[in-house]
Parts: sequence; C-alpha cells; structure tokens
Amino acid sequence: MGPTNTPALDNFPIRVLTPNNILSRATKICENGIVGPTSLAIHKHYIYTGTAGGGVYRCDLRSGNATRIVKVANDLCKSKAWDISLCGRALGIRTDKKGTVFFVDAYLGLHEVLFVGNKVQVNRLLTLEETGGKYMGHLAIDEGSGTNGGNVIYITIASTKRDLNQWPAMIIEPDRTGTVIKYDADTKKVENLMQGLWYPTSVEITDDRNALLVAEFTARRVVKHYIKGKDKGKTETWAENLPGESDHLIRSLEKHHETYWMPIINARNVSNPNLIDWMSDKPWLRQELLDKYTDIGNSIEELGKKEKNDRLEKLGFSMKTGSQFYTQNVANNYGLILEIDANGKILGSIHSTDGANSFISEAVEGPSDNPYERVLYIGSFSYPYILKLTIPNFSQDMAPFEDQNFDFSYRQPISGLNDFRIFGNRPFNRGYDYAIPDI
Repeated sequence: MGPTNTPALDNFPIRVLTPNNILSRATKICENGIVGPTSLAIHKHYIYTGTAGGGVYRCDLRSGNATRIVKVANDLCKSKAWDISLCGRALGIRTDKKGTVFFVDAYLGLHEVLFVGNKVQVNRLLTLEETGGKYMGHLAIDEGSGTNGGNVIYITIASTKRDLNQWPAMIIEPDRTGTVIKYDADTKKVENLMQGLWYPTSVEITDDRNALLVAEFTARRVVKHYIKGKDKGKTETWAENLPGESDHLIRSLEKHHETYWMPIINARNVSNPNLIDWMSDKPWLRQELLDKYTDIGNSIEELGKKEKNDRLEKLGFSMKTGSQFYTQNVANNYGLILEIDANGKILGSIHSTDGANSFISEAVEGPSDNPYERVLYIGSFSYPYILKLTIPNFSQDMAPFEDQNFDFSYRQPISGLNDFRIFGNRPFNRGYDYAIPDI
C-alpha cells in the first residue's frame, strides 16, 4: 500500500532537466488513418483528436482502431494539401463530463460534436470571423459557469494578423497580436479577456477556477490571468525562460497536487542556439529576412501555377509562409515534456535525446489501473499516430517496485545537464525572445 499521508512535492528527489531517453520508449497506438494528432481528449475508453486534412477522429483505446467522425475539408484539399486553409485544421479539442466533444478549427471556428444514438451531430458554435481573429488554436471548458449554468469556453486566438499557414512567420516577426476570448454557451456572448500575446498556443483553467494559464509559444513562457476574485483582470508571469518554445499546457491527473504537462518545442541551451535566437536582438534583420522570403516565395508560387507544376508551387508556398526557413534553421528533433507544479516550478522532465519522438504538441494523462503507474497519451502535429508512455507514479510509495523495470530517471538528480547555461535560466529581455548570453 501507498502512504496514508499526501506526499510533499518537496520530498521528491531533485527533478529538473536531467537528460534521459524515456520519451523515446513510447509506443504507437491508433495508427490507422490519423495524421498530426495535435490535441487529445479522453472520455471513457475513447480518445478524440483533430488531424491534418480536416478530420476529427475517435480512437478506441481497447482495440486501437481509429474512426473519422467529422470531416471539414473541401475537395480542393486533395490537390493542394499543403495549403491548410483549403483543408481546415481541427486543433484544440476537449470533452465535458457528459462526453460532448468540443473542438476549434483554425479557420472554421468552435464546434461541438454530439452523439445521438448511432449518429454524430456537429454544430458550429462560433465562427472565426465573430472573434476578430485569423487563427483559432486551443480551448478550455469551465463547466457550469455560464449565465444559465451552461459551459463557458475559453479560446486562444493565436493571431489577429496571420493564419495557421503563416505560423512560422509569426515566430520570425514576431507576432504579438494573440488574444484569449471567453464564450458563454448560454448567451452566445463573446468577451475579449487578453490581448497582445506572443502566439498563445494553449489555455488551461487552474484547479480553483479563479485563473487561466496561457502558454505563449514565441515568448517561451506561461502567463496567469485571473478571471475571478480580488485579482480579476490581473495578468502575471507564471513560468518563464523555458528551455524552448512552450506548447499545450494540460492539467495532469495528479490527485494530491496540482500539476501540468507541457511539451517543449525545439529544446536547446546556449551551446546550440538556432538562427532565431541569434536574431533575437536584430528586429530589422528578422523583418528584412521575412520580406525577402515572402517576395521570392510569391514569385516561385506564381511560376509554379503558370507552369502547372505542383512541386514548384508548393516550394513557393513554403517559402512565402516561412515554413522552409523554419524547418531548415529553427526546428530540431529533441523531444521534451515537462511536468510543472501549481506555482510554475518544473518538477520533472521526459526527454527523447535521440530524436525518436519529437515535435510533441500535447501530453494528456489517462487513467491507469495500476496506482504505481501514470499513463501519458502524446500528440504531435506531424506523426501519423498517437504515442502512449507509462512512467512511475511518484505520489505513491515506490519501494515495493524498485526491483522491477521502472525507469526512475524521470525525477533524478541533475548530472549530465549540470550545464546550467540552459536557456531556461536566462532573462527575458530586449522586447523579443532573449538574446543569447556571452559565456
């Protein structure tokens, strides 16, 4: 049996950013049909996800079979799949306690999916145009908080200037037009809560329901915005100077303590900066680079259309949106997921140092029959499957299991990464990212 008292987090071993390869051991599930399961939602024995190509899938965790339940793509998507605006892209997805699925499409807005007998009913609740934005990204549901006891849904608008196709350009520029809105399902009223955000990729509600946690991708930080109580309307930094770009922050299933899972994109330290880091204090250079890529890309795209050559057209499209630049000069294949406590402190980290599992967008903890284990379901914006990973549950007394094959390095003392020149310990400054310190 585990301990009778709630374990104190401070009594756990030191756990920060020690390199390990635990993430690389994740197994693949739901491989048939899904591509780019960016966000995940679990209800009973089903996991729901939005995919590239404009679909929403339901995967049965018992059989591993995935079935498409919603399609939003049009016929043009078949010929020009690289243009996401033609395909639609379901991103953030959640379920309420009744099993209703809610998802946001980057171009088509907020939807609900109802299951009536053997039929699936899809209703659009809010269009992108009604929000004043260009790119809808993620959501969180506050059940019972509506005017008449219905749902309140908080939604990130990643940009009011650029759409999803242009997300790399949002990072290069950088784009600071992101917002968070509040949608009352009872009154259909939309309220703008936050503005001036640096590419907000996710929103989560704290356990006391008094605040939102919003991850800002480009700023490599998470901010806390109070929606109730004496601090209502106040925004403060919750976690900053992270070791890479921050993606979807999701509440864990930790019962004794309030913790969150968050993937880090392009994890790195000052020993291996990318080109965006080098240009962090050179705004004129970033803008000139973006302008030239856009101009050249537009010319090549038009040439491809004129010559009816899809590969040439696709090349131009990838240049004008910044995708080619990002892939070649920014992206890396280091996989990293953090567990963070209620105060924004990093508790542990799961790595894929060999790059086997990277480009992770979300980690959702699912129920486990074994109290000594925690099960993570992991999404990505590129892989054609969902990952499943089992790690030890440190809220339990692990002594009876120390002779088994658990990997305890998830929360072990720092050794290999005692190089604390990690970006995560460097100041956020210069009005952009932060400049690489001279060490």
